[in-house]
Amino acid sequence: MNIEMTRTCDTAPVQYEGTVEDKSFYFRARWDEWSFTVADSLEEAVDGFSEGEIFLRTGSFGDNQHPNAASHMPHQEAERIIQACAAEYLSQRNR
Repeated sequence: MNIEMTRTCDTAPVQYEGTVEDKSFYFRARWDEWSFTVADSLEEAVDGFSEGEIFLRTGSFGDNQHPNAASHMPHQEAERIIQACAAEYLSQRNR
């Protein structure tokens, strides 16, 4: 899998951007949820809207005791989620 990622924020929220094959992706974790979006351009991935195809996955992180857990998600966990979402995207794209 050809994926390149850059962490764009060292504090809250957790944010990454990069590419999966020939598409741009944006990952953001804040409060108690995260999102991963793939689109034709980074701007479209950040906006969550694209003239072309878009791939979006979301999830929750943390529990009721830690409502801001996603904002402080360990970077290793964020990168694991990104890898899993990218693999799912490529699997669906190659069908």
